[in-house]
Amino acid sequence: MSNKKAVILVVSVLIIIFFVILGMRFFSGEDDWICQNGQWVKHGNPSAPAPTTGCGEIAKKAANQAQKTEADNQEKKAETGNNAEEKNIIVDFPKANEAVGLPITIKGKARVFENTFNYRIKDSDDRILLENYITVEGADIGEFGPFEASFNYLEPKGKEGKIEVFEYSAKDGSEINEVEIPVIFKKVESTNVKVFFGNRKEDPDAQNCGEVYEASRRIPKVSGVAKESLLELIRGTYATEEDDGYFSQISRDAKANKITIAGGIARVDFSHELVDGAGGSCEKEIIKAQITQTLKQFPTVKNIEITVDGKEGVL
Repeated sequence: MSNKKAVILVVSVLIIIFFVILGMRFFSGEDDWICQNGQWVKHGNPSAPAPTTGCGEIAKKAANQAQKTEADNQEKKAETGNNAEEKNIIVDFPKANEAVGLPITIKGKARVFENTFNYRIKDSDDRILLENYITVEGADIGEFGPFEASFNYLEPKGKEGKIEVFEYSAKDGSEINEVEIPVIFKKVESTNVKVFFGNRKEDPDAQNCGEVYEASRRIPKVSGVAKESLLELIRGTYATEEDDGYFSQISRDAKANKITIAGGIARVDFSHELVDGAGGSCEKEIIKAQITQTLKQFPTVKNIEITVDGKEGVL
C-alpha cells in the first residue's frame, strides 16, 4: 500500500469517528438532564444548565392523575354494582318472592366501604317498616365478607313487600349498590312490647345515668315474652332511632343465658359481653336500667336480679 493510500485511509477513519462522536453528542441523549423522582439529574456531561421547572410538576401531575383515575374507577365500580358481574352486595337468603315471618333473617356477602351497609323493609304501600344497618364480618378491603342479621319489624299492610339493601355513598350520601328482594309476608301472631335505651337528646349532658326511654317493638307472640323482649333489647337501636338520639350501652354480642320469673322476681344471667362496652359506673347504671325497665313492663315482675356468667354484683 502506498503512503498516499495509507494517509487517505487514516483520514477517512478519523472522519467517521468524528461523525460518530458528533452523532452521539447531539442525538443519543448521553449528555443531558434526566427527570428522576421529581428531580433533574445529570446524564453524561451536559453543557446546558439544569432546567428549573417541569420535572417536579410532571411527576406531581402524573401522580395526581393516577389517583384521580383510581378514584373514578372505584366510584364507577360502586355505582355499577348491580351489574351481574359487579355486584358488591349479594343476598343469598331470602330468595325472591319467598315467604318470610317474624323475625326476618337475611344472609349473604358484601364488599362495601368500612364493611357497613343498610337495609330496609317495606310493605305493599311502600311504607318503611324498619331501617337499620349491618356490619360485614372480617372482610379485608375490597374483599367479600359474610353477613347475617335477624330483625323484627312493624306490622305490614298487605301480603307483599320487599327488602332493600344498599350503601350510602361516602361521596354524596346517595344510595349505591342497591339490591331489591321481593318477599311475601306470612301471617303471624305478634305482640307489641317496650324496650328501653338512653337518649342523648333527652339527656344531652348525660346527667341522669339511670334514666332510660322507651321504644316500641313488635315481636312474635310466644310464651316466653319476657326473654323475647330481652333479645330485642340486645339487638339494639335502629338507625332511625339513633337519628332521634337513642343509644344502647348493651353490646350486641351479649347473650341472655337464662331467665326465670318466680314469686315476682326475674332472675337473668347474661354472658360477659353484656358489660364489655361499659367503661365506668355510669355505663353500668345505664345497662342495669335498660334491663330493669324492659322487664318491669310485665306485671309479674316486681324485682330483678342480674348476674353475668353466674357472678353477682357485676352491675
